[in-house]
Amino acid sequence: MADAAVRYPILAGKARAMAAVPLLLKGEAIGVLAIGFVDSAHEFTHLERRLLLILADIGALALSRERADSTTSARQPCLPLSAAADRLAGARRPDGLAALERQLRAAATTVQVGVIVADHVPSVLGAQAAFVGVVEDSRRALLVRPGWVGAGPDCTFRCAQRPLGDHAPMTDAARGRHAVYLTGAADRQCHYPDNTSAAIMCAQACAALPLRDRRGRTLGALCVSWPGKVEFDAALRTDLGLIADLCAQTVERTLMHDDDHTIVSALRDRVLRPLPAPPALDAHAVCRPAYGQRMGGDFYAGIRLDDHRLGIVVGDVAGHGTAVAGEMIELHTLLCVLLADGAPLDDLAA
Repeated sequence: MADAAVRYPILAGKARAMAAVPLLLKGEAIGVLAIGFVDSAHEFTHLERRLLLILADIGALALSRERADSTTSARQPCLPLSAAADRLAGARRPDGLAALERQLRAAATTVQVGVIVADHVPSVLGAQAAFVGVVEDSRRALLVRPGWVGAGPDCTFRCAQRPLGDHAPMTDAARGRHAVYLTGAADRQCHYPDNTSAAIMCAQACAALPLRDRRGRTLGALCVSWPGKVEFDAALRTDLGLIADLCAQTVERTLMHDDDHTIVSALRDRVLRPLPAPPALDAHAVCRPAYGQRMGGDFYAGIRLDDHRLGIVVGDVAGHGTAVAGEMIELHTLLCVLLADGAPLDDLAA
């Protein structure tokens, strides 16, 4: 903005020029980056605009992490994993719950959480099936992760997206934030008489419990079903609640990882741009991360030095993950600024 005070009188005497860029996380503004010039007007160049967008993405990543860290000391309606582990010795099925807790610690995605729950929870509780649903970002649907292990074509349940407004045990738990217990077919028919999908998902008896984060916000639901009638006594409800606590905090952790990945992916797309090329020269660049590593330190940069020269930088920050990607982006940005400013190549390579 060449003259900020003209458009925003409140800035009169404070800033002649300024730029304000939103800090975005999955399309939602979580903050703002602002820079101002007090003494004179300033026309932002194309490179400066690019750098501001990159800095805004870095700021969004830092703010997202700070928010994630702050939730650790916030309200904790769910049980921390370490505290949950301490309670395992008092559960009816300590060995099975301890194995589940170890597996969940290693989960990196919500899909992995669903697979772990499907593999371990039925045997721990003597159930037929178990699956996890995660509320999508728009909070309009429940993304149900793999989990149905029943036999026969009519009892097959696959990864699916269900409208959050559906009247079914799992969506009711996620939407209403309270547990649903159906002791058998008669109970299911009483509460869900017209819902055929509920009959498939529930088998005979089922329990659906909400998954809440440390701030009390519902992240999704856990659903466990049995082939016959079940009495949900205090001990079984305690075990179900403990499993839901473990699942909720694992889902919360994996979603935070997803947020980091979303921001870093946007940064990579903004940083790793097509190479500029002088006349009569074709220049192309491709960066393909190693399989399974979507965030790393590999990078390239191209700066057109003049009409006949193109400066190219190829580098790698050792390691992988969001921290390494952040270091890569800082180094990439610094090199681009120095090259564009005419810094001698020998000095940059020293």
